[in-house]
Amino acid sequence: MANELTTTQVRIKQERHHAPKVFNVHSRGLKMAKEIDVLARTDLIGAMVHYLDEGGENNLHSHTSSDAFWIVLEGEASFYGEGDAEIATLGPGGTLLIPRGTKYWFKKSSDQQAVVMRVWSDTPNVPDQRVEHAPASDTIRKLVMNGG
Repeated sequence: MANELTTTQVRIKQERHHAPKVFNVHSRGLKMAKEIDVLARTDLIGAMVHYLDEGGENNLHSHTSSDAFWIVLEGEASFYGEGDAEIATLGPGGTLLIPRGTKYWFKKSSDQQAVVMRVWSDTPNVPDQRVEHAPASDTIRKLVMNGG
C-alpha cells in the first residue's frame, strides 16, 4: 500500500441514455495495452468494457460510490486485493461483485486478450471517486484522465 493515497474524480465521458440500447462486444486490436469502451450510462447504472493485453493491468484502487459486477466475456482475468491476495481468476462467464470501498486490481491471466465488462451502480448523492492505493501506470493515468 502506498504511503499517500490520492483520489481522482472519475470522469466518464458519455451521454446519459434514457432509451433501450443494444451492444455487441468482442475482442479487438488495441493501440494501448488497455482500452475501455463506455457502453451506456443512466442516472443509476452504467456499463463499460475493459480490453486487456499484456501490460494492461491496473493498480490497487477503490471506488467511493460504485458497487460493480465484473463479467469476463473472453479470455481470463485475475482479480487481487490488498497484499496481492487473489480474490478470483475468472474465465468466460465468470462474474465477481466488488462492493464500493473494496481495494482491488486486476490483469489478464492467459495468452488471450481479456475482455471484461464492468456493470456498476452508484450510491445516490455520493460522488464516485477512484482512490489510488498504489501508484498508477502510465496507461492507467492516461485512461483516467481521458474518462476511462
